[in-house]
Amino acid sequence: GPHDRDETIGPNRPFKDIAWGLASRGIAVLRYEKRTKAYARKVTPTSMTVKEEVIDDALEAIDFLRSRSEVDSRKIFLLGHSLGAMLAPEIATLSGKLAGIIVAAGPARHLEDVIVDQIEYITSLKESPADADEKMLSDLKENLARLKAHTLPDSARIIGIPARYLYDLGRRDQVQFARDLRIPILILQGERDYQVTMEDISLWNRAIGNRADVKIITYPDLNHLFATGSGKAKPEEYLRLGYVANQLIEDVSSWIKENSPAK
Repeated sequence: GPHDRDETIGPNRPFKDIAWGLASRGIAVLRYEKRTKAYARKVTPTSMTVKEEVIDDALEAIDFLRSRSEVDSRKIFLLGHSLGAMLAPEIATLSGKLAGIIVAAGPARHLEDVIVDQIEYITSLKESPADADEKMLSDLKENLARLKAHTLPDSARIIGIPARYLYDLGRRDQVQFARDLRIPILILQGERDYQVTMEDISLWNRAIGNRADVKIITYPDLNHLFATGSGKAKPEEYLRLGYVANQLIEDVSSWIKENSPAK
C-alpha cells in the first residue's frame, strides 16, 4: 500500500520510532515515501508489480547511501517490515552491497495464504459472524484457489489487489533468496501478530535458523507494529497510539553494531 516514510497506521508511526531509536544510538537511518504515496496520481496500479512498488526504490536508496561521504558503505543494513521484510532477501541479493538485513514481521508463506489467515482470524473475533462475513470469506477463498490454479484473470482484484500483482509476487521465493544469502540476517516477530504469525517464524527457523549468521527473536507481548499489548490482538488496536518497543530497538541496534565490518 501507499505508506509514507513513517509507515503511518492510525496514530502509530513505527518507522519513525525505529529511525529515531536507532539514530539516538549512533546509527544513521534513511526513510522515504513509497512511490505509490509520493506519486499516487502517476502510477498505474493495474500494471504495477512489487518491482516497481518496492524493489526498485529500495535499490536506489542503497546506492544513494553508498554515494554519501558521511556513510560507511561497508555498513549498510536493510530493514523491511511486513511486505518489505518479505522482499528484503531478494533486494539484498540484487544489490550485493549490504552488510545484513533485518526481516521484521516478514511472511515466509505466499501472500495469498497470509491473507486467508488474516481474514479468518478477524472473522473469528466476532461472536456471531454475519452471513455477509461468511460469504466474503467464502468468495475470498474461491478467488485465491483460482489464483493458485492460475485461472483468475490478471485484471481481477482480491481485497483490492490486482491478480497480476499477486501472480508476480507468487513467483518470488523469499525463503530461497534468504537461504542463498551469505550475509547476517536478523528476523523479528511479535507473538501477538495476527497478520504475520508464528507459523512464518517456524518456516524461517526450519529454512535458515541453524545458521550461525542468522538470529531470530520473538516478542510475546508485541503486535504487527511491534507495539506492546495484551490478550488477543484486534484490528482496532492499530487505532490506539502505541510505540515500537524499546527492547526491539535495542536488539536491532546491538545486532547492527555486532555485525558491522571492522574498520
